[in-house]
Amino acid sequence: MKFIILKIFILSLFLAGCNEPEIPQDSHLTVFPNPALHQAGFNIQNPNGENYKLLVFDTGGDLIMEETGTDTSIIYYLSLDGKPKGSYTVILKIGDDTINQRLIKL
Repeated sequence: MKFIILKIFILSLFLAGCNEPEIPQDSHLTVFPNPALHQAGFNIQNPNGENYKLLVFDTGGDLIMEETGTDTSIIYYLSLDGKPKGSYTVILKIGDDTINQRLIKL
């Protein structure tokens, strides 16, 4: 009997999605083009006008871009000329939520 209750409990946790972070469905980050050669764009949708911070880290983990604001919709651009090829980390913090993406520089 204990095994059945434990199995139901684990299944309910899985179905509830308690291990996934809750990010507002209407807030999002689009990185384009991806992969990129010379320039990358970061489209931020923040319909609630919350404080946000956009961070971009290069292949060595150094911060190469930081933008903050409360805009509801904005696009930032980053020149990739002279920057090494590889995987860049893009982080958008909106309120208490964090969105992580990768940018590939060719």
